[in-house]
Amino acid sequence: MYRHFLTSLIAIVAVAFLDAVFVGSLPFGLHRLHLLPLALIFVLLLSNIRLASWWALVGGLVLELFSFRFFGSYLIILFIVLAIIQFMFEKVITNRSIYSIVIISAVVTVVWDLFFLVVDYQTEIIAYGGLEIIKIMILSLIANILAASLTFYTINAFSRRFRPVFLSFRK
Repeated sequence: MYRHFLTSLIAIVAVAFLDAVFVGSLPFGLHRLHLLPLALIFVLLLSNIRLASWWALVGGLVLELFSFRFFGSYLIILFIVLAIIQFMFEKVITNRSIYSIVIISAVVTVVWDLFFLVVDYQTEIIAYGGLEIIKIMILSLIANILAASLTFYTINAFSRRFRPVFLSFRK
């Protein structure tokens, strides 16, 4: 039990640390990648809501340590994102296919970007105008969908969790 807890804790801190420190310095628009919300999608898909809630809480606290935003902004948006992911997997999209991952990662990316656009960048909306903001959001959407698809196919290559199961009838 302690081994599973310690492994999960190290993974949460590593993903949040990479999101806060490493991703921001990537070139070619990859700095718009959101690792922790994408990790929440796959943790919820592969595990349960309890573990995903721990990922949101601990990951949000780690992101808060490296942030200059108001305290709690990452926690608020991560739990909103987690609720959206849970709702979409339960009520809207119930299969585990690449299409569901792409749709959910697109929705999560738009919600994440709109939240921080409203909270942080009111002056940038006025300075840049709507066209530049839309271009930035499309770049973010493309980067996150590609990352989610790549992660899906990587997990699919090594695991049977996403493969469809067909029932066979015996006589």
